Amino acid sequence: MKKIEWSLEQGKMQVNGNHVSLPNIVIKAVEINDLVLVLLDHSSMDRNIFALNQEGKIAWQIEAPSYGGNEPKPFTELAITSTGKVQAFNWNGFLHELDPTTGKTVSLKFTK
Repeated sequence: MKKIEWSLEQGKMQVNGNHVSLPNIVIKAVEINDLVLVLLDHSSMDRNIFALNQEGKIAWQIEAPSYGGNEPKPFTELAITSTGKVQAFNWNGFLHELDPTTGKTVSLKFTK
């Protein structure tokens, strides 16, 4: 597995020397396996978590949650646990555990 070198400066990402074009500024980035997961500012979008591959291309974008009708459901936090699980929290009070390879939700828990 090739090492990923990435940087986040003033909301802009670079992965292995490639500038990455994303639909909003990056708030947080974390590395897992051979991907960099990014949380974008949620002021204008709901599906605001992306995975970038070693070339800086989008490997996946988080799916829209199936609950809550048409109300906004942006994600507000992204974390990797000490056991290597990917967790995404949204402002509707749900914790999504994500499959890091696909971005699909593998478990869902209401936390509020």
